[in-house]
This record gives sequence, C-alpha cells and structure tokens, in this order.
Amino acid sequence: MQNYRKLSVWEKSHALAVAVHQFTEQLPRRNNVGLIDQMRRSAHSVPANIVEGAGSPTQKEFARFLQIAFASANELEYHLQFAADTGVISQQLFSARQTEVIEIRKMLTGLIRRAQGIPRPASSV
Repeated sequence: MQNYRKLSVWEKSHALAVAVHQFTEQLPRRNNVGLIDQMRRSAHSVPANIVEGAGSPTQKEFARFLQIAFASANELEYHLQFAADTGVISQQLFSARQTEVIEIRKMLTGLIRRAQGIPRPASSV
C-alpha cells in the first residue's frame, strides 16, 4: 500500500479531472449531455483508479488499476477529440488537454512498468 497523494501522476490526473469538470460546466448542455458525462467520467476515472490501486495489497494488483487508469486516459482523449471535431470545444482547449493526457499516460506507463518489476530502458547517450 502506498500514499497516492505522493504520486505526481495522481496530482496531475486529479488536476486534469478538476479542469475537465470546470470547463464542461461552461458547455451548452443541449445535445451534449452524454458527451459531457463521458468526458467527466473518464477524467474522474484516471485519478480514482490510481487511488484504488494505491490501496492494493500487491504490486500486481496496483499495476492492474494503473492499466485501467491508462485506458480511461485514452478514453478521455477520444472524447476530447470528438468534442473538438464537432465544435463543442475549441481546438486550442483540445490541444492543451491532450498534452496533459499524453503526459499522464507516459507517467502511468513508467509506474506500471515499475509495479510490474520491469526495469527502466537504458537511456542512450
């Protein structure tokens, strides 16, 4: 078990979930209720699964929750892309949030590898 609050990936994913919640408050709900709900759910799922996994008794189980968080980040990126492509959000907002999602996924990948006992790849000089 570990303290999820000490994980920088949790901090970043929590901040993204808050940001998604805040900007979706400003979106017109007419014809967008389902999309708004899906964006919020997938955004909230990332830090929630990190928290749930941090309470796991084994590293294997922790890695499984991190993989679920990773999948939720993928889902969020798609919902953001769809929202941008249909004009619900701006391309600028999409790009900013996509950058955050990509960073979170990279962090999750590293943490998953560590939880699975996979050594870091050697850096090339």
